[in-house]
Amino acid sequence: MMHSNTFRACYKRYTMQFSLSGIPESILDYLNAWAGRPAPFFMAEFGAELPALRMLPLPGAQIMRSYYDGGAVIGFPFSITLRCRPGGGEFAARTLASLNALADYMRSADLPDLDLSREALALELSSAPQRTSSTASGYVEFSAEFRLMFISEPVDN
Repeated sequence: MMHSNTFRACYKRYTMQFSLSGIPESILDYLNAWAGRPAPFFMAEFGAELPALRMLPLPGAQIMRSYYDGGAVIGFPFSITLRCRPGGGEFAARTLASLNALADYMRSADLPDLDLSREALALELSSAPQRTSSTASGYVEFSAEFRLMFISEPVDN
């Protein structure tokens, strides 16, 4: 029979909650620091001007690895969407090149600054940039999915 203190410690370890508060905002600040961006990034909506960039947090943040001390490596998924109006024969190539340049920026730049209890480990491209929609207004949208990997201390309940 397992000692009750050991059981409580193990139970607490597996029921720890991790806060994602502030993570989307940190990513948005990081993206807006990119000198080569074609437009400012906005959270969950597009700006008024074209081209427009949107950062959208996605559901499905996952604990990728947990540690006995209660810390964990967490994967936070998000998408970047570029909205523009078609024009010119090389339109799609230019748009995809912008998203690929963003992926290059994420690979070469410093990682986003998080708070004291969390540290960014990596930014990963999860899906290749692709055309995702066309609207009745004539806009075309291209998206790519990314994941921020970070290490976090647990938040006590």
